[in-house]
Amino acid sequence: MVRLDAMHHTVRKYLGGGLSFIPLEDEKPRRILDVGCGSGAWAIQAALEFPQAEIIALDKTPLPARTLPENLHFTLANLQDPLPFENQTFDVVHARLVLCHVTNAREVLSRVAQLVKPGGLLLLEDSDVKNLSETGQPASLRACMSNMIAAWGRRGADLEVGSKLKEFVEETGRFEEVRIKKALCAFGAQNPDASETERELGREFQDSWTRSLPAMAMMPAASGLTEELVNEHLRELEEFGSSGCFGLYFCVARRSQ
Repeated sequence: MVRLDAMHHTVRKYLGGGLSFIPLEDEKPRRILDVGCGSGAWAIQAALEFPQAEIIALDKTPLPARTLPENLHFTLANLQDPLPFENQTFDVVHARLVLCHVTNAREVLSRVAQLVKPGGLLLLEDSDVKNLSETGQPASLRACMSNMIAAWGRRGADLEVGSKLKEFVEETGRFEEVRIKKALCAFGAQNPDASETERELGREFQDSWTRSLPAMAMMPAASGLTEELVNEHLRELEEFGSSGCFGLYFCVARRSQ
């Protein structure tokens, strides 16, 4: 929970304190869905900002024990299965770093998009780490990212999905306006092309990455990371530090009337 809450805080700061890179106040949403809600941090912020709205947080694992606003409700469900909601019943549907984990992101996105009401908003946030697999430093960082892209790809997941969000949303044929904002998240060394808030995003994601490495090494078939590679990477990070950038993509799409 601490790791995911810290990530939400950093992304929120990058977004100027909001839930998206566009203000949602004028939307006056009455029903909001957060799919793959993780720790529930985004859904809690939405519930506090829109106390008259019903907020539903959905994930395949239960929320951690924490105090929730009265207008926030949790639903246990897997995005790979049929969802327990009627189509076109939400003013806002949000998913952060979810599509990169699922099998067949294009098909999952198509089903999630059907939940948005005409005139409503679909908010997506996801990454593309391909650049780190090609130009990241040290060499073990490139190896880790390359192995992960390949291993996740074998089970139908896509660690490059962020750069495909606009294409996937437009393919549904349900949205009249699709806007993309890209953050250049810098790992390690200062990158002159990245803003300070982008560098802060990069530092947070790198911290999350290094903390998750031991757990991923325990599942080498799924993650592509062996204990040997992880230990080598941690050693190189300690000795040489790291550098490189990846893209974090924010998508806002309005459902056609």
